[in-house]
Amino acid sequence: MDRFKRFGLLAGPLLFLILLNLPGTLVSEAGDKVLAVGAWMIVWWISEAVSKTQRAIETEDRAQDQVPPADGAVPLVQYDPIPNINYNVTVHNVTIQEIRNKRGALVDRGANGGIAGDDVRVFYSHGRKVNVTGIAKHQLADLDMVDCAARIVSHRGPIIGIFRNYAYYGRDKTIHLSAQIEHFGNKVDNKSMKVGGRQCIKTLDGYILPLDIINGLPYLNMQKHTDKEWEELPHVVLTGEGNWDPTILDNVISDRDDWVNNIKDLDSGLINTPFDEFGNYRR
Repeated sequence: MDRFKRFGLLAGPLLFLILLNLPGTLVSEAGDKVLAVGAWMIVWWISEAVSKTQRAIETEDRAQDQVPPADGAVPLVQYDPIPNINYNVTVHNVTIQEIRNKRGALVDRGANGGIAGDDVRVFYSHGRKVNVTGIAKHQLADLDMVDCAARIVSHRGPIIGIFRNYAYYGRDKTIHLSAQIEHFGNKVDNKSMKVGGRQCIKTLDGYILPLDIINGLPYLNMQKHTDKEWEELPHVVLTGEGNWDPTILDNVISDRDDWVNNIKDLDSGLINTPFDEFGNYRR
């Protein structure tokens, strides 16, 4: 590597750190981050610190990874921008780094839409965009809405799990929305067995998918499938077709006088407690 390339290799990240740590803001908090990343890219591009051949190979590999594993499937393509949908994702202070270190994909109730990571293969793009906010306090704009799949272990052996209408991030682990899976008719019990839960997903097809509870959070162990597995393993759909709108599940009951009557299968323990209305223990 010649001196100019070596200089560019070091100058790029150094300029990135300088721009991020300047007193005040040049544009805005988010705009400064974009500016810093852009400056880094420009330095590396001009100095060719990373060779064009290497960049081309990485781009080709990434594109091949998104090629559908079956004939007739639609690959990812570029679409003109259209009005965006907004997802709000709150994962109980779990950062992207923490998600990356866990065993599987998070099955969350703090999000309102699924986000596909690097543990799935995309086989269809809807030509719609989505904005995601709240992951590690970052904003991800204009993510493609896709259908994707992954290999998952079940009580009947490995299957191909089909996840429709996910925002494609393509990095780290996938984040599943429990409510989105349940809306399709599957049953999600992501409560630990240690507190009376079943710790599994039961699909409409009768497959039982185990969930791991790690640091209090539920994870679905899954990996990218191979072409052969796509052809040979049973396909099990976990989320539905059509545009996913989390507001279809909205149901406010706290402002109703008869809210107790609207709760099905009310546990009697919620009413007949060993404490009186003042919190004193009944003898």
